Amino acid sequence: MSIAIIVLELLAIVANFSLPFYQSMSFRYHAADIVRQMSQVRAAAESARAQRGAWPPERPPGDTPEELAAFLPPGFKFTYEDYQLDWDHWAVTEQSVAGTDDDVAAVTVIAKDPRLAAMVARLTREGETRWTLGNRTTLVISQPEEQAR
Repeated sequence: MSIAIIVLELLAIVANFSLPFYQSMSFRYHAADIVRQMSQVRAAAESARAQRGAWPPERPPGDTPEELAAFLPPGFKFTYEDYQLDWDHWAVTEQSVAGTDDDVAAVTVIAKDPRLAAMVARLTREGETRWTLGNRTTLVISQPEEQAR
């Protein structure tokens, strides 16, 4: 055997051990980027609510709410190749009492790969209300005070 063949075999062994690590880190970085985007949607929604006095209305998955567009970074989008963001706004009661917040506002990631949604959930900050069901992870931005306790 020549030294070149031995070196190539050693490089192949190293590559076999390092490839799964690289793929895992790449997957984790991708999920962290989605968490960052969800935080940007949260900040935009809070700014829009402060300016308008109400949360933006519910939109279909992948649609950027017009009310958020001015508060999001240029070129921000809700649809990507392997996931979509979904703006959620649900009224909990038909009538709200003045000075209270009876709505739930949230942003959801809908991933093609359920493992990506689960990794997004793991990477959200401690203490944030979120839930994962299948390929969806929802990050709650605002919820009624009774449920928040």
